[in-house]
Amino acid sequence: MRCRRIQRKLSPYLDCELSPRATEAVRRHVETCAACRRALEETSALSGLLDAMEEMTPRPFFVRRVMAAAEAPVPAQPVVTRLKPALSRIAAVLVTAVGLWLGATLGGSLRAEQAVDDAFADELALDLEVAALSATPPGSLAEVYLDLVAESE
Repeated sequence: MRCRRIQRKLSPYLDCELSPRATEAVRRHVETCAACRRALEETSALSGLLDAMEEMTPRPFFVRRVMAAAEAPVPAQPVVTRLKPALSRIAAVLVTAVGLWLGATLGGSLRAEQAVDDAFADELALDLEVAALSATPPGSLAEVYLDLVAESE
């Protein structure tokens, strides 16, 4: 038998609840398997601790209160509460669909404008770079860069 199956049977084994055949199988396995033997010892120790505990008596009317709570009708939930998970999924799908539709619809008209905007952005970036590096110390790398940019224009 495999260890997992044996370990599930250790408590019934200790309580003599197994059939003679299963009892013999567990006994033989525990004799040869150190891990299952340790598990049997731990289960036996735990069982001993539980047996040593004093029996607890429930407070008066405890059973009656538990049974009353178990038999009490479950309050009905509002429809919105029950449908909330489904509604949130539907809303997510709708938002995604609208976003894709807007992207497809507006994306075509923006492509022509984007080429103009890209050229303007490149020119603006070059102007900003030149302006940012205009106060460069003589003989610096920045000055060499500015000279190369000025020559290429």
